[in-house]
Amino acid sequence: MSRMGEFRNLQVQSSNTVNGEKSIWTVSFDAIASVSKDDLFKLEIPSTIRTPTDPICEAIKCLIPEKSDNTIPCSAERGQIIVTLNPKEIDECTKYGATFTFTIGKGDPKVVEPWNGITNAASSLTSNPLKAHWSTALY
Repeated sequence: MSRMGEFRNLQVQSSNTVNGEKSIWTVSFDAIASVSKDDLFKLEIPSTIRTPTDPICEAIKCLIPEKSDNTIPCSAERGQIIVTLNPKEIDECTKYGATFTFTIGKGDPKVVEPWNGITNAASSLTSNPLKAHWSTALY
């Protein structure tokens, strides 16, 4: 990756938008610069939204899963979800503007305990926006 933290498009979709409820987030971004193995994607989350202690992230598009259950390395740290990226080496994933997609959380939020996804803010009051960037493993 030659230019840090630039996105042409970033989308975060929630599987459940009810206040205070558990949700799986689907994160998708178009990279302006190429993504390299072990680059880090960081999603900063407002303090009103609870992040899991041990999140489970799942590869959807252009990422190589770490295990047979389709998971990719991710962790939570001080209001951030940090995902280690390992891009697929196919044309669709190595070109300028390639789209990468993964989820934060896996399984049924009503069944999985302890919850490994996002817990929505308890009220509909305006909170700070999400921020995202990535950094290369080469720096």
